[in-house]
Amino acid sequence: MGTEITKSPDHQITKSTVAVLLSYGALTLLLAYPVWLRAADHQLGGGNDPWLFIWTIGWNVHALTTAPWAIFDANIFYPHPNTLAYSEHLIGTVLFAAPVVWVTGNQLLATNIVALMSVFLSAVGGFVLGRRLGLSHPAAFIGGAIFAFTPPRFERIDQLHLTTIQWIPFALAYLHGYFQTGRARDLRWAAAFFSLQALTSGHGTAMLTLGGAIVIAHRFATGEPLALAKRIRDIGVPGLLLLAPVALVLIPYLRARNEVGLVRDLDDVGVSASSWVSSASHVDTYLLSLLPDWGWLQTPADVYLFPGILPIALAVAASAVWGRSSEADGAAGSGRYRDRVWQWAALALTIVAISQIALGLLVIINDGVRVRIGRTVLLRAHGWEPWIYAAIAIAGRAALARKVPFAPLASLASVRRRRPSPTPRGVYLLMLLITVWMTIGPPFGVWQWVYWVPGLSFIRVPSRFMLLGMLALAMLSAVGFDRLTARLRASRRVFAAGVLAALLAAEFATMPVDVRPYPIVTPAIDRWLDTQPKPFSVAEFPIPNTPLDAIVARRNLIYMLYSMAHFQPLVQGYSGIAPPGYYELEQKLKLFPDEESARALADLGVTYAAIHMDSFGPEVIEDVKARLERLERAGRLRLVHAAGEEGRVYAIVR
Repeated sequence: MGTEITKSPDHQITKSTVAVLLSYGALTLLLAYPVWLRAADHQLGGGNDPWLFIWTIGWNVHALTTAPWAIFDANIFYPHPNTLAYSEHLIGTVLFAAPVVWVTGNQLLATNIVALMSVFLSAVGGFVLGRRLGLSHPAAFIGGAIFAFTPPRFERIDQLHLTTIQWIPFALAYLHGYFQTGRARDLRWAAAFFSLQALTSGHGTAMLTLGGAIVIAHRFATGEPLALAKRIRDIGVPGLLLLAPVALVLIPYLRARNEVGLVRDLDDVGVSASSWVSSASHVDTYLLSLLPDWGWLQTPADVYLFPGILPIALAVAASAVWGRSSEADGAAGSGRYRDRVWQWAALALTIVAISQIALGLLVIINDGVRVRIGRTVLLRAHGWEPWIYAAIAIAGRAALARKVPFAPLASLASVRRRRPSPTPRGVYLLMLLITVWMTIGPPFGVWQWVYWVPGLSFIRVPSRFMLLGMLALAMLSAVGFDRLTARLRASRRVFAAGVLAALLAAEFATMPVDVRPYPIVTPAIDRWLDTQPKPFSVAEFPIPNTPLDAIVARRNLIYMLYSMAHFQPLVQGYSGIAPPGYYELEQKLKLFPDEESARALADLGVTYAAIHMDSFGPEVIEDVKARLERLERAGRLRLVHAAGEEGRVYAIVR
């Protein structure tokens, strides 16, 4: 990966850094094949989300170049305002999408470029974070590669609101830098990246908030002085201005929360056990097939959570292997290691004693304790059993008194005085454990108690917090690499990193990535609408008269994509939630053309009805034409444009 020609705490561009960037670019192109080859006319994945993201990208670029102050008043669910806040806004993606749209006019290409850039920048961010934590260049390179390309994160590439979390490691890097140096500019850079993430992805903002809170709590718990006055001075007016965009995107979501109930219910918690060992990679899928036919493995995975064998092995090495790993670990001897072993043993015995005493009290109160999931009993206690185990643990702790004196007040005082260790192991192990705890279901998962918290309540599936867990695992893996290669010369460490990167790419490989031909072609009637005086509003037909919501939603998404020809207000819409009264209106419009639906459009003040005649079945098309003629004679509609048998546009007569 080259030879570094300068060294700077601010990580100036060097030959090594250029090599890292080129390597990440090559890995992105390799593992994302064939996205970049077909980015102009193929969409990532199937379902409704890819179409929603394409429309969102298109709307954001349009709004920011016409009326940026009204960007949240998107052109769906007319006449309701603030409709962009019904789902992820993705405003920050215009940083990469806008130039593509301006040059090519292709919103699909822009969406795919945003997805590819999110992967590349996630790798770069992981590298920057690793370097800020004091890891060697090769180790930081490995950390960035794991964060960007491990299947639980990389397989989200088609979910734009989840893949665009690339600013999280940058923000955490500068937050660490602030605590290390005390420089106000580092805190302000952290604020800038926090705002950038808030502008890009609400899910990413929730993850960054959790990750930042863990880093801050860890620093203060390990002796960092609160120094509140200094923190306020350091953030200053510039920092507050940098954070202003957070408020600008938060206010519309608070409004949506109050007006249309944008809150998730506790209906999707926990994952199947098989999810923890499931991966989309070819290598891990094959290895999983070699396991015995255990019942829990036969349950389909809810989501891919297995990060790969190599990252796990490296993360274990972060604690299991002792040595001078990098700048992050500093010098330490075997005597200190032995002392730590005794300390951990004493801590474990203390925890066992306290927990057994608490369990014994529960046994007395409830005349026995039994915890089970379904038919599986996890814990059973009765009689004197907890007290016997507590006595054994207390005796063991007493036996270690010479090695680790029992002095809780003195120990607490020493913890408060101790400066935080520069190693990232502790804080990122804590972060990994917390994200796992967020993901597992009841009765042990924490999500059931915190899902209602504003911000977190926006997250539909708590397993998505494992994306932050993948960043924590990547940093632990990078520490492990430094430990394993501590005795190698610099050139050999670089070579080892190159070999490991190749092995990681082989284990992570899922190519070819799922891309599908983009089927949307803007009809002539929507292109004609773009030539009409603006503003106007439009309803598009037909709406499938079926109780299957998925079919109706699919058709509404198609109309949203058609509306990108003019971006004028559209009666229909698809998002994370619908405004009050929308579904009642939709039921009426399913019967269009008839008197009641025409009256509903007139009452809303809709300008046009765009009717795609070729979307009606041959068995009903003549009846549709006859009903349209009746509404014309009744003065409800007026034909203003016809495109042969393909479609017609009618003006709504009020």
